[in-house]
Amino acid sequence: GWSVVQGADTIELSEGEVRPFGLAAAGLLDGQVVISGAMIIDGSVDVSKPFTIIYDHEAFEEPVEVEFLTGTAQLALEEATLVEAAEAAAEAPEAQEDVAEVAADEAAPDVPPVTVAEVPVEDVVPAVAAPVLIDDVPAVPAAPVLDFTVVQEETVLERTLLDISWPRLIGMVITILLAMAAFFSKRMLLRGASLTVTLVYLGFVDGGFLSVSHITAAIWRGPSVFLSDIPLLIIVSFTLLTTLFWGRVFCGYLCPFGALQDLLDRIVPKRFQIAVPKRIHRPGLYLKYGILAVILVPAIAGSRVSLYQYFEPFATIFFGSPSRILWLIAGLILAASAVIPRFYCRYACPLGAALAVGSLISLKRIARVPQCGHCNVCEQKCPTGAIEKSTVDFKECVRCNVCEIKLIEKAGVCRHEMSDVNERLIQIQTESTQEAGDVV
Repeated sequence: GWSVVQGADTIELSEGEVRPFGLAAAGLLDGQVVISGAMIIDGSVDVSKPFTIIYDHEAFEEPVEVEFLTGTAQLALEEATLVEAAEAAAEAPEAQEDVAEVAADEAAPDVPPVTVAEVPVEDVVPAVAAPVLIDDVPAVPAAPVLDFTVVQEETVLERTLLDISWPRLIGMVITILLAMAAFFSKRMLLRGASLTVTLVYLGFVDGGFLSVSHITAAIWRGPSVFLSDIPLLIIVSFTLLTTLFWGRVFCGYLCPFGALQDLLDRIVPKRFQIAVPKRIHRPGLYLKYGILAVILVPAIAGSRVSLYQYFEPFATIFFGSPSRILWLIAGLILAASAVIPRFYCRYACPLGAALAVGSLISLKRIARVPQCGHCNVCEQKCPTGAIEKSTVDFKECVRCNVCEIKLIEKAGVCRHEMSDVNERLIQIQTESTQEAGDVV
């Protein structure tokens, strides 16, 4: 949607000719610049003259137009102004002489001339040059002095509070509170409501979801990148704290793409879904950690090249990327997630990999009971394949409440006392031994 207009010429700019640097989320440009970047201008544009930059996007009712002066154009304009002023000043002495002659003729002739010798030294006062106006044209002005002194009128906190978007803040708080209510209540109906709000609000309406790009931004610019956006700071703080205490709560409740995968799991018939064999599932889990390394290692090494968009379909789906390549990648991920529940969370999400590493030190784990060693109900129902008998691979768990609700409802072997379970196991083993003896 970018173009440059100069005179009667309109030059369309391709995607590669506009390079955004990212949001001005900190520093003196915070709150003033929405997009910063570099623009490659066609050689036919005369940079010594003004031109207009136009940004026409389908989301805008009217195109945004900005008249732009390059440094060269500004210098040319200043030089032209100085030349005009100098030409006007050059005519000033002749005009002053004419005015002086007329004034002398009209002055009283009987005033005796005063020689320099007759003026006492103490009476000599330094003259102060006043601005000379000739037909309202000022003389050549002094060269302007540019003052780059920074006046810090407000603190970062004050600016952030002044710029805060209260509707966004309220929406974020409501979404988080609903997620926590669903997490602690262990009610699937409430979890469904929470995921719906997450998908609609954080995904399509606000777009305030987290991404691995926030990690790279923190590497490049430090934690201050979060301080200028209170709703973002809230969800980042919430994610870090809940990961420390309970694990990947964000993945289970506040990730709009996770909510979209759960929606696909509900609407796609079970006969079209695939159970991934364990020999493929177990090594496949480590793919997302490799993707995380591909994104973060260059950022830590100082590279400013963004790679996350090729591994995260979030912005493509929720913001509507114009890139066909990114839509192809997003389409493949959605197709895989339709036949393999939470495919992206299991094998490809770099943000999930980062949170999985953090969940290794989580304080509150999912409770298991002795009956779990003899049951596979939770193992079959786990959307990420994180359960095997009584063992929960906690770094792969998204805290979806499915297994915990099964335990509360006693949907498996846990509905029996262990004494009954042991008696049945002994009986089964005895019958098995007898059958083996008959066969022999």
